[in-house]
Amino acid sequence: MSEKSRLTEEELEFILGDEPVKVEAQNSSGFEVFKSTIESSVSQIAQSYASKIGEEMAITVASVEQGMEPSIEEPSPPYYIASGTFTNNGNVASYLVYPLKTSQELVQKSTGVENIGESEDQISEPLKEIAEGHLVALAEHIKEGFVGIIDSVTKQEDLSTLKNDSGIVKVHYTIGTEHIYHFFDTAILNFFENESAKITQDRKKEPEFLQELPSKPDTLEESLLGLSGDTSAQTPPAASDDFSSFFNSAETKSAPSSSTDADDPFASLSESLGKPAGQAARVEFADLGGQPSSKEKSPIDFLMDVSMEVAVELGRTKKRVNEILELGRGAIIELNKLAGEPLDIMVNQKLIAKGEVVVIDEHFGIRVVEIISQNEREHSVS
Repeated sequence: MSEKSRLTEEELEFILGDEPVKVEAQNSSGFEVFKSTIESSVSQIAQSYASKIGEEMAITVASVEQGMEPSIEEPSPPYYIASGTFTNNGNVASYLVYPLKTSQELVQKSTGVENIGESEDQISEPLKEIAEGHLVALAEHIKEGFVGIIDSVTKQEDLSTLKNDSGIVKVHYTIGTEHIYHFFDTAILNFFENESAKITQDRKKEPEFLQELPSKPDTLEESLLGLSGDTSAQTPPAASDDFSSFFNSAETKSAPSSSTDADDPFASLSESLGKPAGQAARVEFADLGGQPSSKEKSPIDFLMDVSMEVAVELGRTKKRVNEILELGRGAIIELNKLAGEPLDIMVNQKLIAKGEVVVIDEHFGIRVVEIISQNEREHSVS
């Protein structure tokens, strides 16, 4: 085995080792990381409510704040408060506050019972199940061992029991035209404060020989053109530089030995080929050209105004004919996608990216989280 074919000690440790490494990351404060996490969890929380009440409802984050006391500008009491804990190696007090009108609407939709009153007998149990879905969706989004637990749902006239001397973190959601408030003890920020300084990722450290591999494309244009994130290494050198270095090296290696050679620099080449010097033909090099000028258009520029159909695929499944014929209103079709799994973004029925659902001004949208590379796209087609 040659020296070049031997694996280095670093390469062997990468292949055989199983120790995760900690990757340093520079983030903002713990509160900012918490706020960003809450805002990015909206789509999963919306899905949890949709599964409980049987219809889609637009949920947005109106505000995320810190304070010493839980305050609600609107609406007026009474409130139904789902008390519990949000845990990750320790308990953090969690309170989901539903104004009466919001509670009645959610319970009515989830149970199908009309004219829901104000009594706890009608509201507490159904609302507890809905609130648990909210916490579970948030915990699954964070994916750091968090578990949401609802201990009880009670009707209260004020929020005095939620006061905490160490401070409160308040999240204000709007769900349709109604409001939901989520209060945490500020101890919740301790976890995110640690994350803002150091994020632990269970992945192996890449040795230098892997760092030379092409990176994943950052944009769809790079993916379509087969480029990696850094295109500087793909720029060919100017043709004039190549030829000048070639002729300069040729001159230093062999100087003309006679006046004939000086008059005809191809004489020595002709002699080596066994041909008379007079019959040697000069080599004609094709003009390879340099970099296109900034005024020249790239081939893809001519396609910029072409319309293409963009679709987001929630999932697929296969059914037999008899199963299709049995479908009716209210039937549920199970798809091949898991809850929380990124959705496929298709352009002209070709997979080009993956994303997650977001809600923008009561409209659904899709946030791109991954661009499919050219190799992956070709593999999916084959």
